[in-house]
This record gives sequence, structure tokens and C-alpha cells, in this order.
Amino acid sequence: MDANTYFRSLTAEITALKDRIRNFIGQAHWLSDGLWKESVIKAILRRYLPGAAGVGTGFVVTDAGSTTQIDILIYDLTKPVLFRDGDFVIVTADAALALIEVKTRIRRNEIEGACGKILSAAKLVQLQRTVTRPFVGVISIEDTEVTADEMLNPIFNLVGFGGPDFNCLCLGSSYFVRYWYCSPTNPKRPITSWHAYNIPEMAPAYFIHNVIEGLFPRSVNENNQMWYPLEGKENFRIGERKKQPIGQRRPGQQHPRIRVNSS
Repeated sequence: MDANTYFRSLTAEITALKDRIRNFIGQAHWLSDGLWKESVIKAILRRYLPGAAGVGTGFVVTDAGSTTQIDILIYDLTKPVLFRDGDFVIVTADAALALIEVKTRIRRNEIEGACGKILSAAKLVQLQRTVTRPFVGVISIEDTEVTADEMLNPIFNLVGFGGPDFNCLCLGSSYFVRYWYCSPTNPKRPITSWHAYNIPEMAPAYFIHNVIEGLFPRSVNENNQMWYPLEGKENFRIGERKKQPIGQRRPGQQHPRIRVNSS
């Protein structure tokens, strides 16, 4: 399997479908255009997820209240739902597997707002999840030119090194951010790190596959060569933000909380 070609073809498919619908409806119905993008991402996710995972849109209701509407809500079909009508569902926190925000385009000054919206919903869900947390991410379809810091700073402002609160950000066809619990080059070495990437024409595919890995890590990790390109993403890394080990403090340095490398 040529994973590089496959990843690029998945991005090209999303772009082609986006352009086709724009050609049909022009610029008169942007709301319909946006809803259609959600349906494309949902359809792609359904190709890969097992039958026990439902893919829809809707709300999660908790003791503390209801979330805002989730663009893509992946939920456990082995659990009862409070309401379902087609793709639209209302579920309890224990049934929520993934919360995903879908945007047409996210400009550099909009990243924190887009991530913050889905993070607020996730925090309500996480209050009632004692063991596992749902996958939480944001994906936009159209390209935006950004630097590593412009991607990393908003996420760090929201969650710091609380990686389980937020997993991945995809900006257009090439920019991607994810949280690492363990080193990508040495899975047995725990780390606490955000990595930003510029992966030409492959970012949406990495986002989709990270959703799958987030929900079914054992299966994906045991068959990693089938799910990701062999060379991985690290050659495309343009920045990182990670905790600096205490043992590496310089004399007189009081709070060596982070180290930032970007280019």
C-alpha cells in the first residue's frame, strides 16, 4: 500500500467535492455549503469506523447542562440515545466518543475561538467521564497560511499541556497540529508535547486517521504501517512546544515551563 499516494488522494477528493458543490450552488447558499462539508467528513469517517460507532451531529447532555451543537458527533451505538432522527442525535456523556468542529476556513486570528468552542463542549462531557475522554478536534477545509507559533500559541493558551483535553487541529490541505503522549520516534518514551506540521496535501488524511487512532488505538498501533506513511510526519515538523525536564533547568531559572522551536 502506497500510503503517501492514498493520503494525497483523500485530500484531493475533499477538495474536488468542495469545488463541485460550489459550482452547483455558487455563492448564494453558504450555510448549505458548510453543512455539506460536514457531510463529506462524516461520510469519509463512516468508511473506516466499525459498525458500533455512530457518526452524526447533535448535542451531548450532562448533569451540568447541554453542549452547543457538535458538527460531527461520534457516539457508541451500544449505548442508548436520548433522541435520534436520521443523523441528528442527543446522547449522554458516556456515549460520546468524539467531538469534531468543521469549518470552511479558519484564519490565523480565529484559531483560538474555533478550538475554544469545541473545547468548552468537551469539558462538559469530560466532567462525567471518569476513565476515558472523547477525541476532540477541529478541521477546516480551505487553506490558510500560518506559522508554527500561530497554530501552537492559541492551543497552548487554551489547554497548556493538558493534551487529553484537545487532540488535533487541521488547517486546509497541509497544516496539522497534534498532541503527543509518547515520542513519535520512540513509543515507549513518555513526552508531553505539541507538534506543528506542514505536510503538503496530506493534513486532512492525517486528521481522519488520528480520529480513528484516538478511538481504536490498539488496532491502529498494531497495524501502524497500514494506517500511516512509513516515514511519518516528523520530517515535516515546523514547530513544537513541550515541557522541559526539571533536570535541564539552568542555574537561577525558576519556571522552565516550555521550550519552543519553530521555523
